[in-house]
Amino acid sequence: MAENKKTVFEQALTDAVLFRQQSTIEADKEPVEFSEDYRKAVGRLTKKTQRKTWKYVNTAAKRILIAAILIMLLATTAVAAIPALREGLIRFFMRDNGVFYSFSFTEEDYARAPREVEIYYAPSWVPPQYTLFSETYVSLKGERAYMNEDGYLFVFAQHVLWQTEESFDFPSGIGSVLTIDSESMEVETKIMQGYEVRILRKTIEQGIEEETYIWTDHNYFFDIEAVNLSDQEFEAVLSGMVQIEVP
Repeated sequence: MAENKKTVFEQALTDAVLFRQQSTIEADKEPVEFSEDYRKAVGRLTKKTQRKTWKYVNTAAKRILIAAILIMLLATTAVAAIPALREGLIRFFMRDNGVFYSFSFTEEDYARAPREVEIYYAPSWVPPQYTLFSETYVSLKGERAYMNEDGYLFVFAQHVLWQTEESFDFPSGIGSVLTIDSESMEVETKIMQGYEVRILRKTIEQGIEEETYIWTDHNYFFDIEAVNLSDQEFEAVLSGMVQIEVP
């Protein structure tokens, strides 16, 4: 009888579970096995994602389902209740100068934050159909860019905190850790898994929405820029953040 091989999606889920297991119980080396019914269900989903009719737009329900599955798997070793807001997070402030959003921090947080990236982080999971095609690691920033078959980008960036006294005084937002075009942008703040997350959304055409998610952790400033990214998918990315080694 032919051996049942794991799909790429199954392997990604297995890797995520194994990573969490190994980080909490180093001695536990037992592989994770999926039931036959689960294999068949994921196999059908994987085949659908390979069809030409599976498009990035108007597939939110399917992608949310995948993200929800991953969130549950990543939460298996972190069952403890998440506080309303994690302690020690750096608070950041956003201001619209009429052209761009600029960001700043308190003097205390800015003073204790590292001036160069000491530890780089990256998502262990990104939405399906995305492939890493570019990564950059410099002293002030780490960035990983992914692209899907429709040419849409998913960009994850990690920044050190930096600002100048003139951060908000220039239309270009010079002196800010990050600047974002504020035209026609909708902004909301949510507490997601204990993080205060600023979400900026803009509709660029019918059925296509750009999102930027912004948060802080480990004394760094993070943002994700994507298209049609759901909150559930963002939480899956947030749950799968890991430290990485770079050349």
